[in-house]
Amino acid sequence: KSVYFEKEHKTVWLKFKALKDGFLTFKLVPNNFTYDYDYALFKTESDSLCERIINKSIQPIRANNSRNNKDEMSITGLSMMAGSDFVPSGIGNHLSKAIKVVKGELFILVIDNVYKGNEGFSLRFEYLEVKTIEGEIRDEQTGEPIKANVTWENKKTGEILATSTSNPIDGKFKLEAPVYVNNPNAEFTLSTYINNYFFKEVFIKTKDIESIYTEPIRIVLPKLEKGKKMRLHNINFHGDLATFYPTAKPSLKRLKKLMKLNPSLNILIEGHTNGLYTNQIDIDHTQVLSEQRA
Repeated sequence: KSVYFEKEHKTVWLKFKALKDGFLTFKLVPNNFTYDYDYALFKTESDSLCERIINKSIQPIRANNSRNNKDEMSITGLSMMAGSDFVPSGIGNHLSKAIKVVKGELFILVIDNVYKGNEGFSLRFEYLEVKTIEGEIRDEQTGEPIKANVTWENKKTGEILATSTSNPIDGKFKLEAPVYVNNPNAEFTLSTYINNYFFKEVFIKTKDIESIYTEPIRIVLPKLEKGKKMRLHNINFHGDLATFYPTAKPSLKRLKKLMKLNPSLNILIEGHTNGLYTNQIDIDHTQVLSEQRA
């Protein structure tokens, strides 16, 4: 199938320059999730590029013409986890594979609004580089190695940037972890998961990878057994409300997945507040808020 648009509807052409070396990703987020945006990305190599695009004598380096996925808020773009350079029309991955760029390179991004409409979109570019993280995963009680799934996520958004699997023989894993270029304080979540075990979350800043996490990370996972406890460190709420911050969603999704894969599991969830109280009204309010949060 052609990587070009089957038909041009309502397009915008954007010319931009790579600001940094690294892997380039972007997210195109429609302001109205019923919109379906397609795109083609070209690298400029001559003054006749626009003419060659019109004549279709040059291929884009990336393109995505998939049908909008409303479950993903109709977002499209480039991702470190995507497997294809080009996605044809129809049902398919809404993201294409990230590209490696050099600072100063010029590109043209052609965006087509298939269903038209005037509410527009937002566009965010990110530059990433890859750091290597190594570790081993073992059973908490026996010390035996475990074959487990490892994911590397943006802590704030929950976007999965890389995955790996530990070796069942020695429990070791190696993860090529993308981090944002020139952002040493960006935080990520290294999560470990396998059925019949609690999951484990390790929160890591970019700057700590080459200072604190220079040695392999040792992760021990406790089995799902009666009486075992697990603390979720990333479930935070707005003040005096039972509404959690968006950053809590990745941990909640992991808990939901754990429960769905272990349908016979019964769990007790406890929540608390850190507010001060001086009278019975405050005490009652705090109790209700704790229960609502749980």
